[in-house]
Amino acid sequence: VRPIPLSTLLSWRNCASAASLGLAYPRPNVFIPSEQGLRVKNQPRQGDERARSFQEKIKPIPPPSIIRDDGDEGRWTVYFKQDDRFGKPKAFLIFQLMTDEVYSSPLKAVLATLYQQSAADKLNEYTYDANLADMSYDLQVLPRGVRLT
Repeated sequence: VRPIPLSTLLSWRNCASAASLGLAYPRPNVFIPSEQGLRVKNQPRQGDERARSFQEKIKPIPPPSIIRDDGDEGRWTVYFKQDDRFGKPKAFLIFQLMTDEVYSSPLKAVLATLYQQSAADKLNEYTYDANLADMSYDLQVLPRGVRLT
């Protein structure tokens, strides 16, 4: 290791600003949670895999608990499981509009497919930041209706 010459340090301090070079920082990604918004019960364990015993390693992960169930004819079944392993928030939602009108005629089927492609194209720019935050969506036109996941 050798010291950095003074001339190099001065050139780094007096460098051109990013704005003068036409560079800019990207806008903040609203889909990435802040540290204040992320609440993890147990901090993720990193590097202590060898320290854990064999019994701890084979212990099954408990399934999510049902926090709301409206039954077979109801609207909702909601599950919850706190992430205490990776410290990464995650949600999976399915919204389904059930109707037999989507495929009731060839014209309606083609129009529904065209709508699906148009909506995906329109949402593409908005969901770019979400994809960077490891989030995704899917819009499907199915014979039984329309599904958004």
